[in-house]
Amino acid sequence: MICMALAPLKTKGPDGVIREIPAGEIFTPANPEAIRPMIDKGKVRVIESAANSKSSNDALDTILLNERDNVIRLGRWKPTEETRRIEAEIDRIYLDDRAGGKLLDFADACRRWRESGTGEHPNEKL
Repeated sequence: MICMALAPLKTKGPDGVIREIPAGEIFTPANPEAIRPMIDKGKVRVIESAANSKSSNDALDTILLNERDNVIRLGRWKPTEETRRIEAEIDRIYLDDRAGGKLLDFADACRRWRESGTGEHPNEKL
């Protein structure tokens, strides 16, 4: 199961360390049953599951649109060689996903694209 945080979450990992997951982050829960209450409360959305594999393209679109919305919310954008390189990587991963590419790789590339174009520090909150 692959999920997206719709609100900031605090979660305890298997190592006992409490970690904050910011809104918009894509993650794979270690214990899908434990995440169910957060899904029910609307704090987490399942973007891909074994029973929902047809939604892979929808999941990619959701990830990309979420990052675009984050750029709009920040109100700043500067295209650079780095952003263009990452855009080409996003395109490649998007097309590869239709042949079994990795959703988390796509989410990571989209996040790096946003950070590169906005000058956002990886730990900066939206």
